[in-house]
Amino acid sequence: MAGRDGLTPLTNYATTSNMTGKEYWPNVWDAWHWKGDLWGIAITVNASTFAYRRDIFKEVGLDPDKAPKTMAELEDANLKLEKMDDKGNIARVGMIPGGIFGWAYVYGGDWYDEKTNKITADKEQNVAALDMIGAYYKRLGTDKIMAFQTGFGDFMSANNPFMAGLQSIYGCGEWMIQFINKFAPDTDYAYMAYPSPDGGRENTTTFDGSVFTIPKGAKHPDASWDFITWLNKDENMTEIDYAFQNIPTKISVANSEKFMSDPKFKFNVDLYTGKNTFGPPKLPVTDTLFTKLAEAEGFVTRGEKTAAQALKDVQTEVQAELDSVSK
Repeated sequence: MAGRDGLTPLTNYATTSNMTGKEYWPNVWDAWHWKGDLWGIAITVNASTFAYRRDIFKEVGLDPDKAPKTMAELEDANLKLEKMDDKGNIARVGMIPGGIFGWAYVYGGDWYDEKTNKITADKEQNVAALDMIGAYYKRLGTDKIMAFQTGFGDFMSANNPFMAGLQSIYGCGEWMIQFINKFAPDTDYAYMAYPSPDGGRENTTTFDGSVFTIPKGAKHPDASWDFITWLNKDENMTEIDYAFQNIPTKISVANSEKFMSDPKFKFNVDLYTGKNTFGPPKLPVTDTLFTKLAEAEGFVTRGEKTAAQALKDVQTEVQAELDSVSK
C-alpha cells in the first residue's frame, strides 16, 4: 500500500506523540518501516507455530513431552501418527506440511534481497523446502490427502480437524488457544516449533499482525491517529490482545502476568522473540509473491511441476512486477 501511494506516512505523527518505538518489540517496529518512514502501528502480532496432540502422541508410543525438532524426527512421528481405514483411505495424519513461505526460512532460505531489490524465490534452500512438501503428498497420495481434507469440520467448532483428532500436528499460532478453550477445552495439547533439517534454522517462526494505517486522502487523519494511539494504550492493548489470545506488540504488555502465566502462550512469545523470526518481505508486490507461492505449492503437490520449475516461474513473474513498480 505504501509503495503504491495508498497510505499516509505516520512518521511526523509518531514524532509529535514522542513515539520512539522503544516500547515495542524491535522486529515488529522495524516491520512497520519502509524507505525511511513509519506506515502503520499494530496492536497484535502472531507467531507461526504448531500445536500437537499429546494424547495421540502417547497413544502411538511417542513421548508427549518431546515434540519433533528435526525433519528426521518429524518423519518418524508422522509414520506413527498416520492411520488408514480398512479401504486404505486416510483416517488420521500427523503433520500435513504446507506453507512454503515459512518452510523456506526453516531450510535456510529467504524471498527477497533488499539491498539489490531482487526476488530470491529460486534459492536452493527454498527449492529443498518445496521438495519436502511435494514428497509428503507423493508418499500419501495427493488425491487421498484432498479427499481426507474434505471431511474436515468447520475451523471454529469442535469438529476442527485438530480438536477432532484427525490431524495430530496442526499449523497455527498462539491465537489457537482461544478456539480450543471455547470449543474443546479438554484437548490435551502443547506447542512446538517448525522441525528443521540439517543445516537449517532451528526454532524458526514467521509473524504478521493487525496493523492500523491511515489511508491517503482520509478526511480525518488526525482523528485516525488519535484512534491508533488509543488502541495502543497499555490497558486497551491488554484487553484486546487477551480476548484474541494474540501477542501484544508492546514488550511490557506481552511480558505481564496476564499473558505469561500460560505456558502455552509463553512458548509462542519466546519463539517470536528468538533469533530466527521473519516478518513479511518489505515489498510493494508482496501480495503477488504470496499468490504466486500458493500457486507454485499447488503445482508441486499435484505433481504438475517440479519444485525447481515452480519457484523459477515465481522468480520470473514476481521480479517482473517488482521491476515495473520500482521504476
